[in-house]
Amino acid sequence: MQALILKLIIIVSIPIIIGVGIVLTVFYKQLWIALDEWERDSSVWINQTQQQTLYNSVLSQQLLEQYSFNQLQLHMVVMKSLLSKYQQSIIIQNPAANFTVCSYRELEFNQCAQNVYDQLNENLFYADIYFVRSIFEFKLLTPQQQYFIEMNQRVSFYGRASVLATQNEGLIQLIYSYNSDTTSILYGVPTQLFNVTDADYESCMGSGFIEPYDPRCRHWYAYAQQNQGFFIYEPYLNVVVDNLLMTLSSQVDYKKEFYSVASIDFGMQNIVQLFNSALSENAYSVLIHEFNQTVDFYQKYYLFYCFFILFQFITQVFYHPMLLFHQVLSWADLEFININQYCSDSVELMQQCYNQKEDFSNQIDQTIQFIKNGNYSTEDQFNLDQLYQRWERFGQKLQFYIYLFIICRFIIFQKKDKHNFPYQELDKRIQQPIAIFLRYINDRKSNNRQKR
Repeated sequence: MQALILKLIIIVSIPIIIGVGIVLTVFYKQLWIALDEWERDSSVWINQTQQQTLYNSVLSQQLLEQYSFNQLQLHMVVMKSLLSKYQQSIIIQNPAANFTVCSYRELEFNQCAQNVYDQLNENLFYADIYFVRSIFEFKLLTPQQQYFIEMNQRVSFYGRASVLATQNEGLIQLIYSYNSDTTSILYGVPTQLFNVTDADYESCMGSGFIEPYDPRCRHWYAYAQQNQGFFIYEPYLNVVVDNLLMTLSSQVDYKKEFYSVASIDFGMQNIVQLFNSALSENAYSVLIHEFNQTVDFYQKYYLFYCFFILFQFITQVFYHPMLLFHQVLSWADLEFININQYCSDSVELMQQCYNQKEDFSNQIDQTIQFIKNGNYSTEDQFNLDQLYQRWERFGQKLQFYIYLFIICRFIIFQKKDKHNFPYQELDKRIQQPIAIFLRYINDRKSNNRQKR
């Protein structure tokens, strides 16, 4: 009887146990599937939220920078227009106007008239100082050279006004507005108290000159001489004023022949200050520039002509919270500058850190390639995922977003519609940036965070 009862219990219990096991197995399997989907959806949501937060945090900066560079280009457009109008005798001149003229060589050796020094002591805008490599006195210059200096004096009111206007307003400060002809004369405002006599000797135009400096031998002059349009020279750190500077140059023609190169030196210290003001515990900005190649995009019927520096795979950092003045480092080198401090405990850890650095560098290259060749729109936020990259450094997980600003927007018209032509922006794929700004945001899902 007991055996029968036991057999009955076993016969009844086994199917129940098996059934319960199957039900629990199916339940937990579906539960894990649901949890995995929830985790993926949560990760996607968190990532999208962080990306949107990152995008929103830099959008105002991007708009300000874009506007500032557009204004800079407009200054050059106006300057070239004034020069052209002067050459065509459109500008009405005051014959009684008197200019205080002297060369830098005479200024350096105290050979200028006393009123030149008096006016410079009062204000650097009050005197008109020009540079030339030889034959320094104004009355000994050729008629063509005297005409060039007088032309720039007559239209220099705009250069003076634009330099002054940008000192207290905007992100870009105009430092020096100048024009350089084919005979080595350089005229600019305001007067720059630099000693060109101590410069390295420029030999591109031969030897036998008294002054060593020659604007015709500078990269910005040589490139603008050979190319139509606007050319922005690579950023450089001014060792005198401890400031980040760039140069905008453009070819000036006279009677359909090359005549001179108009240039504007401008500072970006206010942009650096903007970055500093936006600095926080989990976010910071970086300014990098791509070197080694300058290319142009030119079409005959553009209303504006523009030149852009395209991306290369060698990047130098010009602003970073960790960057010390005059350091020349790539972005990856700077981010992993403390690699020996954090990764020297073992060979395996050091190799892991070097792998992180290499992955980070590869991500930069991939993003740059996408910026150059990809189909995306920052205004419409279309296909921007590849502008965001997640990376890791010393146990710290981060994310960066690259955005670019365009030096100008191309506006074109058809020749046959020159009176009532429709404006049309060109495809953004040809609007290449001169530089890129980057901002990071910490991944809040990260554990084991370490401070640098």
